Amino acid sequence: MLKKHKDKIKVRKNKIKTNKYYRKYIDRDPSNFGVITAVYCKGCGAKIKGLNRDNQLATYSNYREITLGFDNGSRHMTPICRACMNTKNADDLEALYIADLDELELEDDGKDKKVWDIYLDRKPEKIHRED
Repeated sequence: MLKKHKDKIKVRKNKIKTNKYYRKYIDRDPSNFGVITAVYCKGCGAKIKGLNRDNQLATYSNYREITLGFDNGSRHMTPICRACMNTKNADDLEALYIADLDELELEDDGKDKKVWDIYLDRKPEKIHRED
């Protein structure tokens, strides 16, 4: 990630850092970063995915996905729990999105610099669709 992108994301994080929807929501295997061991709701922190007996990531009954609609017409799907999926507040939608950008930043290998311009130049406006 380029410095200009880090600066942009820092500004956006500072605006929502106390919002309950902004949280670390993915646990990863400490010995293998690419393996996700749990996913939590960004709203309430409830576990919505976890490892089953076969050590595979499985969704729980409270798992839902919402699709954020952005000011540029694009969309982004993100996980959340059933109880928290109906938020409509603009600050909450921004917090959901920035939490996802934190995870994308962790996974960034530095090859897709142009995609960060897109990610950071759009703002969530509404939940486009609820699954």
